[in-house]
Amino acid sequence: RALRDPDAHDRQYVAYEHEGYSTDPSITVWCDADELETTAADGRRADAEGRPELAAQLYEAAVGLYRGVFLDDLPYDEWTLTRRRHLRSLYLETADRLAGLWSDAGRVEDALMLSHRVLGLDPCDETAHRRAMQCYAALGNRGLMNRQFLACVEDMERLLGVRPTTETIDLHDALTNDEPGHGRAPTW
Repeated sequence: RALRDPDAHDRQYVAYEHEGYSTDPSITVWCDADELETTAADGRRADAEGRPELAAQLYEAAVGLYRGVFLDDLPYDEWTLTRRRHLRSLYLETADRLAGLWSDAGRVEDALMLSHRVLGLDPCDETAHRRAMQCYAALGNRGLMNRQFLACVEDMERLLGVRPTTETIDLHDALTNDEPGHGRAPTW
């Protein structure tokens, strides 16, 4: 009843056929999850074509479409789990790439903020930790850069029982002006 169009002579948007419901195929339905997928794919295509400004615009639009857990009011419905995981992964991948483009374009504060949003969803995302370390270093804040590295070490150990990768340790060493592999990385 809520989907009836009073101006269309009681047009039915939802049809019941073959013991199931469907929407009228002649109408256009907009879905944020579908738009997120399409816009992220367009961003990847622009990125691959070497059009970083367009890619950043598309990635930013895609990131803005992510509103959190897909159908979070249905936490135990199995049919939502695969889609939920896919959209979360797509958001994290897109946000990571956008933060990289922003960082490359000199939008260091924006890249830092987005990296922290990614880390809020996935505290073990080493790419986001490394980007945050680079942003803090670019902003001249060595203390927060070191804290970010230590947070990475702690998150990786606590949540996964592993050390950060050599890439992360070497970056920390380079940012603290140590020779890669010989620096202030904590001993385990």
